[in-house]
Amino acid sequence: MSLDAGGCQRTLPSSIVRKSIITTVFTVLLSSCYRSPVNVLSDLPNPNLTPGNAASTDTTEVCVIGYARNSFISDDSKRYVYSRYGVHYVPHTAEMDHLIPLELGGSNTVDNLWPEPFDTIWNAHVKDTLEDRIEQLVCSGQINLIEAQTAISNNWIDLYKKVFHTELPPS
Repeated sequence: MSLDAGGCQRTLPSSIVRKSIITTVFTVLLSSCYRSPVNVLSDLPNPNLTPGNAASTDTTEVCVIGYARNSFISDDSKRYVYSRYGVHYVPHTAEMDHLIPLELGGSNTVDNLWPEPFDTIWNAHVKDTLEDRIEQLVCSGQINLIEAQTAISNNWIDLYKKVFHTELPPS
């Protein structure tokens, strides 16, 4: 086999070529079998990892101004949630989202957290818009809090479509 390294033509002995090919094939096969799980972030959380969890189902409690202020999640907790999803934690690539939002009584527990992407059609910003609208509807008495928590944790995209009467969010 000939190798052109920067204009310098070299002929490699066949034993080196065979060894190089075998090493490359072995490395590719081994890495495809034993690589760590890589999961592309999805518009919806994995329900087995993030079923949703409510800290409160009391409308008089969650509709108080300032109720949702305690949204701090430690970096260790974020890393743990990312690892459950098989994704490396990289700050600012996704929002550590509360499936049931804090303003709707959602908890800060791992069962209610997931890494929600910024770069998809159904992204964190779109869900934030839904959360604001649902909070208005709950606190004005138009929607029952427990029903809102259930609907958002079952499939927030379907709830968005129903609330905003659209198949896609604005682009």
